[in-house]
Amino acid sequence: MDQSATRPAGLYVVGIGIMLFGLLGMCTQGFTIVSTSQQRDQFQQMDRPDVGADFSGMIEIQERLFVPNMVSAVFGVLIALALLVFGALTVARIGLALYTPAILAVAAVVELMQLALSLYFQMEMAEAMDRFASGFGGPPASGGGGFGGPEGFLSAALGIGLCVVGAWALAKCGFFGAGIAYLRKPEIRELFESPPQLGPRGD
Repeated sequence: MDQSATRPAGLYVVGIGIMLFGLLGMCTQGFTIVSTSQQRDQFQQMDRPDVGADFSGMIEIQERLFVPNMVSAVFGVLIALALLVFGALTVARIGLALYTPAILAVAAVVELMQLALSLYFQMEMAEAMDRFASGFGGPPASGGGGFGGPEGFLSAALGIGLCVVGAWALAKCGFFGAGIAYLRKPEIRELFESPPQLGPRGD
């Protein structure tokens, strides 16, 4: 029997999409772990009298949020690995894929928690960078136009970055939600509860 007839196209879309998000998550979360460690080392190296600038505010934030950021990234790696595995199980129509909606729900919760932590970290760091930049930018420029000095440029860059991060996180959660709704349909669940029967030739 042709197994493709018992595998709706939507099952491939959802399963492969889950795998892609898992693969992407492995890369991004791994990069986060490495970059967070490197940033911590860089800020610690700046905390010297001969540097000639006060990085104490940024260093304090980096130290205070280092453990939460690392724990969040490690959870992200575990979730990404689970997405890879359960995405493959979904495409293969293996019974364990019945738990895929639960994995997607956990992934959405972790994604929102990481988004909240990222927003908090970036806003705290932006305030510290504004105080740092104000020591070099002088008094605010009078009149309109431009970004208004280093502080305005940093604020604009932060706003754009937060919009991109927030939009991407919401898009992922939207896909996870759609995947949950699709996989919980009775006719789709039945496909996993009743594996396809192979024909005489094994097809």
